[in-house]
Amino acid sequence: MSLCRSRPQRFALFSFPLSIDIFDESFGKDCVLVDSSKTLKALQMLIGIPGIQLKVLHLIRDVRSWTVSRQDNSKRKADFYLGDLVRGYGWKAGGQYAKRRPVYRFRQWYLGNRRVQDLLEREKIPSFQLGYEELCLHPNLLVRNICEFLDVKPVDSMLSLPDSGSHVALGNRMRSQKEKRQRIFYDNRWFYRNDWLLPAVLLPRIMRYNTAEVYRNIRGVLWSR
Repeated sequence: MSLCRSRPQRFALFSFPLSIDIFDESFGKDCVLVDSSKTLKALQMLIGIPGIQLKVLHLIRDVRSWTVSRQDNSKRKADFYLGDLVRGYGWKAGGQYAKRRPVYRFRQWYLGNRRVQDLLEREKIPSFQLGYEELCLHPNLLVRNICEFLDVKPVDSMLSLPDSGSHVALGNRMRSQKEKRQRIFYDNRWFYRNDWLLPAVLLPRIMRYNTAEVYRNIRGVLWSR
């Protein structure tokens, strides 16, 4: 979820709120502040700032890919398996263990995205929804769509990450890996994993929502060429 304040020519990315005045003093009026926070609370806070011109890019990742990513993130923290949870949480380990199951991840993903959509509709905030898969697999098309929404002119550097003039302060663990910052990569771990298979069968409603919401901008793109 990215949030921008005005008509941008260059983007500076932050994972925490900054004073807009301080941002303008540091980067100048030709840059725009983008909050790339992934929480509803961050969006609610920005909506509450008086006088702000807010536009929202709502990025939705395929629930299967998102679930696998969250599973691996939990494993890196060494509190994924039941034995580790018992040592860390005691009698509450059962609840924590349930929250690390793929079925729980599916529901968490669904409810989180629905809350964002409901808030944007309720507050009548200008927004553009796109899928992570759409952006990675069809970057030219999606960048044009994003620019049209933001009312800016597309430039080649938008697809060349080293030339973007953007900065990430916190949040993305890949930001220190130079080779991963050269271009857009697609995280395809879920292609060869089966973590998502059971919840996909048990929760068909979420899978229908996933198909409708993640790939809405590229329907028919392949066959129309």
